[in-house]
Amino acid sequence: MDTWEAMLQGGKQGTLFRPGDILRQPPRSATAAALGPRGAHAAKEQLRPLTPDGPWLAASARLQTKQFGDAQLAQLAELAAVGPVLQWLDLGETGVTDAGMVHLASMRELRRLQLDRTAVTDSGLPALAPLMKLESLNLFGTDVTDTGVGALRVLPRLRRLHLWQTQVTPEAASKLAKEATDERRIRRWQEEIAARERMIRAERFSVTTGETFPEVRVVYPPAVERETAAATVPGAP
Repeated sequence: MDTWEAMLQGGKQGTLFRPGDILRQPPRSATAAALGPRGAHAAKEQLRPLTPDGPWLAASARLQTKQFGDAQLAQLAELAAVGPVLQWLDLGETGVTDAGMVHLASMRELRRLQLDRTAVTDSGLPALAPLMKLESLNLFGTDVTDTGVGALRVLPRLRRLHLWQTQVTPEAASKLAKEATDERRIRRWQEEIAARERMIRAERFSVTTGETFPEVRVVYPPAVERETAAATVPGAP
């Protein structure tokens, strides 16, 4: 079993991986093709656990640039389908296009997806609809427009969207951010926090011993200060 298969199929088997166990497997033809010509060395750099002893993985094809395209993404999707383990996926600067976006549908546990500097356009974004747990999406340097980002409204957990150097206008970006922000929930949380803070202040124990007193300095307005000085210091202006 090759590196990517060993790591990804573990999710189906319910096993927990450690880097020393999963990265020593040599790559086979299918996965080596997905990884590109760098083979096993590339696997270690491009696929890593997010936790020391958990099944959650981060995968990156960025080092392969245009050698990683829609066909390679399809291979990765087949491996990912055996267990919901991929949480971070970096496809930035690769040859992935709109046609390849359909292969992301099986990666339902994705939290972070980078598509910066790819050929992805408005046409490919509706394919991201099944990624209900996606929190961060990078579309930097793509040809996405106002129309395309409208398809992202269906992603309930999306909170970070990178759109610099795209065709998206500030007005459309602000509208999307406003629609995706639940202000009522935020206000409720703020009220709950304020209530908890009041409870904490009320619960604190304080004691005074009478041994020290805070210094109090009275500051008079200028007019009062001159009158006071005239009354206490003869000849004061």
